[in-house]
Amino acid sequence: MILSSVSGSRILCVGAVVTDGRGRLLLIRRGHEPGAGLWSLPGGRVEPGETDAEALVREMEEETGLTVQPGRLIGQVQRPGLAGDVLDIRDYAATVTGGTLRAGDDAADARWVDPEDLAVLAMTEGLVEALTEWGVLGQERTLLSRFSVPSLRTLFVPSSLGHPLVAKARLYPHQVAGFLSAPEGVSVEPARLVPDSTVAPAPPGPPPRG
Repeated sequence: MILSSVSGSRILCVGAVVTDGRGRLLLIRRGHEPGAGLWSLPGGRVEPGETDAEALVREMEEETGLTVQPGRLIGQVQRPGLAGDVLDIRDYAATVTGGTLRAGDDAADARWVDPEDLAVLAMTEGLVEALTEWGVLGQERTLLSRFSVPSLRTLFVPSSLGHPLVAKARLYPHQVAGFLSAPEGVSVEPARLVPDSTVAPAPPGPPPRG
């Protein structure tokens, strides 16, 4: 994405796309602007003289305490920075090879997050959509992420058996059909399924035999 309306310096950055053996995504909560308080991928600026791989290893150790082996380029985006700067971010796959998870440097928090819980986290703009486009997340993550936390407190979805959110409710009843799995400090109420008025009722069955 090119931000033609933003003028300023172009700052090269890297981000790490890291998952664990349970399919959870490593995220950090940003401690400083831009995006203070929002959850994002760990990463940061590429310093002069660094390669992308060197910057990724350094940023991961500083922000998460983990040592990683950089992998392939997954995707690239541009985001607005401070004072009109443009952050040119290249996100790479990475594999954890050591260390202990802890937040540091620009990260106020660091944790492994189940993909189905992304909908109730305050994420940096466009991150879920980008990860979905790149194949890191499934399409249902983008659908759920379009709801705000308040609107998720009572989530109304069609009762049609083929609706993706009904399938989601079956797979993750703790999030859609029961109590939402929310981050610490977020209070949510149970969601409920309601009939879809656009779906015709099923025809009556045969009368009982006497």
